[in-house]
Amino acid sequence: MHTKGEWKAEIGYEDSYIVCKSKQGITGIATVHKKNPMNPVSGTTEANAHLIAAAPAMYEALKAIADSSSPISPKKAHEMAEKALALAEGRTP
Repeated sequence: MHTKGEWKAEIGYEDSYIVCKSKQGITGIATVHKKNPMNPVSGTTEANAHLIAAAPAMYEALKAIADSSSPISPKKAHEMAEKALALAEGRTP
């Protein structure tokens, strides 16, 4: 089970990004560090944080599409996918 609700990527400390749920206080989900020898490419830290933060929206979209007992319209599936992609790219849905 994952932490419910929208996740957000926010600037943390020492050039890191914190992925958290921040409606009623902050619940930490993950920290994406910039100074990671496994992640030497500039600009990927923020992108990775946004991708992690989009996980709940991606999960909900896939779950809705895969649920054969409650099928959704192609338009609704497209809207859910667009929202997940916007969040993954750091844009406002």
